Amino acid sequence: MWPSAHSSTQLFTVTTIIRNTDGAFLGEFREIEYESIDLADCLDAVTNLIWQGYELHAVTLSDRYGQLRLPVDSFDGLLFTQALWQLEREWDAVLAVKPGRPA
Repeated sequence: MWPSAHSSTQLFTVTTIIRNTDGAFLGEFREIEYESIDLADCLDAVTNLIWQGYELHAVTLSDRYGQLRLPVDSFDGLLFTQALWQLEREWDAVLAVKPGRPA
């Protein structure tokens, strides 16, 4: 999926700062890092932390081009996989249209 087969392999890293809201480590802040060649996998891993009851405080996406701080509010408990697949299909359709030729 992300990146597409048309590009070179891209490694995405998502670093998340979370706070435990339950259990023995109540209130403790931790940093967790996920790496994958699939962007949706990284984002879904962060969503999984919400399902486990953690509170997100910071989410940073890194790749070979730099870092991007992601809004914590965008992680609302819904998985990103389906939305990114749909976006990729739409993008592929747009790129398939040749100038001067109907879609």
